[in-house]
Amino acid sequence: MDRLQQLGRSFTNRRNRTGHRQVQWHRYSSLLAFDRLLHLISLLGQYPGLGELHRQDPDQLTSLLGHPPSPDLDSLAEICGVLAQQRGRSMPTRRRSPRIWPG
Repeated sequence: MDRLQQLGRSFTNRRNRTGHRQVQWHRYSSLLAFDRLLHLISLLGQYPGLGELHRQDPDQLTSLLGHPPSPDLDSLAEICGVLAQQRGRSMPTRRRSPRIWPG
């Protein structure tokens, strides 16, 4: 069978699997949310203790951020700052992105 014909069948099969009311999408069903989740998991694996570095190892946090952290930094801001430094300043913010699987 031709690959293009198989592709059409794949779309039909997916629509049949997910096109009814019993499918419930979860928070990471969108491709964008899933991509962000994978970046976060990668970052936490790469830098254990991230989120508490402002208390435990401020020197390492300074090297990760490229500047000294602000004194009122919290865990979420720390993770967001390191993620922005590592992956680029702006992550895409589309409101609706395609779902990749039901949850």
